[in-house]
Amino acid sequence: MSNDKQKSGFVQNATMFVVMCITMYFMVSYVFKHSTNIGFENTQKNVDKIQKKIDSLNQKQEQITFMIETMNDNNAYLMEQLQTNNALIQSNQRELSNIKKMYNGKIRSVNSHNVSELDSIFTSRYGSN
Repeated sequence: MSNDKQKSGFVQNATMFVVMCITMYFMVSYVFKHSTNIGFENTQKNVDKIQKKIDSLNQKQEQITFMIETMNDNNAYLMEQLQTNNALIQSNQRELSNIKKMYNGKIRSVNSHNVSELDSIFTSRYGSN
């Protein structure tokens, strides 16, 4: 009989162990399933948020790139205008220098004339009073 009791105790213990293992399996499966789904949903939400931010940054980058290209085009145009204006300034400075030389020559020539020559020049040019 003692052998039967031992066998029956072993069977009860083994049955209890199997029931506890199955219960633990279901509990762990339940927790893992729900925590994985929650984690996946949160992860997916985070991925969606991050993707929206990335899309927004890409759009802003495209706008900035367009603005930079526009500014570069404007800069090139302004540089051309600057070169044109510098050429005009140099041309005007040469003309001004030539005019100064011409009038300086005429002014110096006035110093070489005597009073009667100057009187006749002004009379012929402006008439007599």
